Amino acid sequence: MDSPSGPGDPHDIAACLRRCQVLAALDEAQLAALAEAGSWVTTKGGSVLMHEGDPGDAAFVVAGGRLQVTRTVEGEEVMVGEVGPGELVGEIALIARRPRTATVRAVRDTELVRIGSAELSRAAVREPGLMGGLAGLIVDRLRESRPLRPAQSVRTIALIPLGGVPVPTAVAEAMCRGLSRLGGCELLDLGRVEEFLGEEPNEEPSPAGGGSRLVRWLNNLEANSRFVLYVADPRSNEWSARCARQADRILLVHEGSGSTDVGGDPAGPASLPVRRELLIVHPEATSRPSGCAPLLRRLGVSAHHHVRGDRQSDFDRVARLLTGRGTGVVLGGGAARGWAHLGVLRGLEELGIAVDAVGGTSIGGVMAAAFAIFPEAEQRERILEHGLAGPRRLFRMTLPIAALSSGRTVTEALRSPQAFGDLRIEDCWLPLFLVSTNLTTAAPKVHKEGPIWRAARASASIPGLLPPVCEDGELLVDGAILDNLPIGVMHDQLQGGRVIAVDVEPSIDLKVGRPFEPSISGWKLLLNQINPLRESLQVPRMAAVVARSQAVRGPHDGRWRLDEDAGDVLLRPPTGGSKAFDFRSYRALIEAAHQYTLERLAAP
Repeated sequence: MDSPSGPGDPHDIAACLRRCQVLAALDEAQLAALAEAGSWVTTKGGSVLMHEGDPGDAAFVVAGGRLQVTRTVEGEEVMVGEVGPGELVGEIALIARRPRTATVRAVRDTELVRIGSAELSRAAVREPGLMGGLAGLIVDRLRESRPLRPAQSVRTIALIPLGGVPVPTAVAEAMCRGLSRLGGCELLDLGRVEEFLGEEPNEEPSPAGGGSRLVRWLNNLEANSRFVLYVADPRSNEWSARCARQADRILLVHEGSGSTDVGGDPAGPASLPVRRELLIVHPEATSRPSGCAPLLRRLGVSAHHHVRGDRQSDFDRVARLLTGRGTGVVLGGGAARGWAHLGVLRGLEELGIAVDAVGGTSIGGVMAAAFAIFPEAEQRERILEHGLAGPRRLFRMTLPIAALSSGRTVTEALRSPQAFGDLRIEDCWLPLFLVSTNLTTAAPKVHKEGPIWRAARASASIPGLLPPVCEDGELLVDGAILDNLPIGVMHDQLQGGRVIAVDVEPSIDLKVGRPFEPSISGWKLLLNQINPLRESLQVPRMAAVVARSQAVRGPHDGRWRLDEDAGDVLLRPPTGGSKAFDFRSYRALIEAAHQYTLERLAAP
């Protein structure tokens, strides 16, 4: 915590105390005595105001800024809530003379009025009713048992340039436009702050006017704006550090994905409890990102975003994702019925529904990857039709030791230069994930990095039909075994926003018209098929039974966390008349799903 900045003006302190709801019931004499006991404090973002277990020697009223309250639960720090302007913190420990019950940290540079125990005792001598009145207010507050308000949504974002190069003006303005579309945005760069101060913003907080003039100005801007976009500048370390301290999200800005030269320490102070993401700005002519994996390993960010410098729609997508307004599409497994996903995706595009992230399981993962790479519906459908419904037999039977099929044809189709080639998940325009099942650890595996073809091959490895994929000594198979529709994974990735989930499995499947015996001879089935005089036996094939066994888990799985309040939507395009492994009858599935999506999501 910064040291107190002096006694300040009691009139300004009294005005701050009067805005505090807990203290508003004090009479004028009591409020004046309390104001004389107060002093101004400005604490920097990321610094700790009080630690859990510390002596309760002072209470604080927040004049501007924001504090985060955490408690230790079973050895881990858990966030309880936040404290904002006009709120009181630390008063119970002050009155009861007990240790602090929580840790309080400044989320951004914050102005406070500090009321110490010694100062409060002296004020109580001059105003005997002060302590009784203050204790009564605190008791009333405890009776109400009002919890702290939850953490606010993202309101301030800092653009931090990498490599010592300033953030291009066009990039900052494009991000500001994207945020403005969500409710208005103030853009603050070094030039605007210098104009306000009349000098470079590197002065220490001053007691004049009740605290730092700059801190007060910034807090007022935040209070009166939906979003504030801070643009750091390598010409001023003080301003750049302040940008990071004021931010709910830090967005590191890097031009081009080929270089890992990011300058000194791009991460900023480790004490800042702020999520860091990366914005990779590509030239206008870039058709496809590449080679960003080393950069991501170097920075260790929570997420990254590819944008083209001339496409405002790319910056709009980043703005939605940063502020918890994004839309994610999740595509479920279903073997050949996954062709319906293409019809749904085409329908979303025609309806103008912007998709900001995509993910999937099994065939849904394959379709999700194609959507993240190929922006045009016709191109996407043409490439998948050639790879999955082409003249080659998709599943070539082999000696059934590891699986019925060798998996070679599927692997070649996915790894073909016309399909995914050597593209990596990190290099997609849209954030992408695929889900497989790790047989070794008996847990889902979420693929967010690495070659797309390999993740798709693992995600779609139906046990018994295709061999598992070996990765670091562990065996990966079809993700549908544990999570056929990974809605929960998408919610975790979006950090807010809504999910459109697409389930292509029919509610009823593999129904037979005539019962058969529990014991079935494969030789008998073979003879039945080649002898036209025998009565036909309707027995489902092994692959179809395995595929259906995986699919039935989905709707009964707790990971299906649809949030109707957030606007989540579950789409079930018609697929009941199709067979699970008829990969060549795709056109009817695509068209039916396309029409279904237009009708289901069209505005009333």
